[in-house]
Amino acid sequence: MKDELFNQHRSLGVKRADLHEDTIHIVTAGCGVPVNKPQTLLLVEDDRHIALAFKIRLTAAGYTVYMCTSVTEARAIAGVCTLDAAVFDINLPDGNGLDLMVELQARQQAKPIVCIVMSASKTVGLREKAMKMGAYEFLEKPFHSAELLDAIQSHFAIAHAS
Repeated sequence: MKDELFNQHRSLGVKRADLHEDTIHIVTAGCGVPVNKPQTLLLVEDDRHIALAFKIRLTAAGYTVYMCTSVTEARAIAGVCTLDAAVFDINLPDGNGLDLMVELQARQQAKPIVCIVMSASKTVGLREKAMKMGAYEFLEKPFHSAELLDAIQSHFAIAHAS
């Protein structure tokens, strides 16, 4: 199983050194996904249990999900993939999710990336800061995975209608 996961990552150009074998998972969207539905999401969350719950929900909704637990892993994935959306935790073990968001938005200017930020921090003004930095939505933990899915789907519904 580990070799199979690694081979999937290698085909994207990600090196073994960029991976924690049980952390980044690539899941292909199922059949019957509408063509106009976004396909590729980056999920950056350092708590593996939370990340897995969100990944399961988003995969069930038909998205391809690249899941990682650090800024380093997120950069490796973003370096070889075109993303439709990204979900960032703010406090990551090797950096800040807001800084990563700005970096990835700058890399992908030709195709804007929808960014959703999540945090358990109660810091005053954090939501406003995230929104000013380019976040589409800010979700305060704890929240239900349905809220995350709704935020992603509502943005793309609006974008598709315009």
